Amino acid sequence: LAVTNAFEGTVFVNANFSAQMTATDYVTQLFPLFNQAQIEETVQQYTNIGLNTVNDQAIAIMGESIFICPTYRLLSAFPGRSHKGLFAVPPGEHGNDVAYYFPGTIGPPFKNPQFSASFSGSFLGFVKFGDPNIHPVNNDITPAWKTFSQGNTEMLFNRTEDFQPDIRPFTTDPALLERCESVQILFFTGSIDRLGY
Repeated sequence: LAVTNAFEGTVFVNANFSAQMTATDYVTQLFPLFNQAQIEETVQQYTNIGLNTVNDQAIAIMGESIFICPTYRLLSAFPGRSHKGLFAVPPGEHGNDVAYYFPGTIGPPFKNPQFSASFSGSFLGFVKFGDPNIHPVNNDITPAWKTFSQGNTEMLFNRTEDFQPDIRPFTTDPALLERCESVQILFFTGSIDRLGY
């Protein structure tokens, strides 16, 4: 069972610096061992995909290359046995989910008993029974959670604008998986030749 946050890279990108850079500058500094072809390929992966600023591109590059893409690689090591979740309760940044795993004294920011039971209950079901579909916690509203290998299905853990739980399965964006494949090839082989371009 693996969960990533919607905007993993935000807390690692300084908007004051990225506003003064190009995407090429950012990639060059983030990956100083990349050659020019690798830099250009990485920048191309994040161009014209709806990211309107260099800061948006930097957040995606950081989050996907360090957290999100390695998670998909890890899931592929356990076909038919792995489950993937996406924590997207605003702001959905790296670490925002910790308060839901370990509520502590103040509890999570989105204080909804069904959401809390569903999010933590999925983990508890996986830990105790190897299956997040077994709900050992009352009030759990998580729908059937297919393994990731079944159609690239993930479980969204979010809230609506009117602060109701939004927990539902969805299919991973194929463009994200393609970017991840390209990034992983660059990281593990150092070659853009294997990308088929």
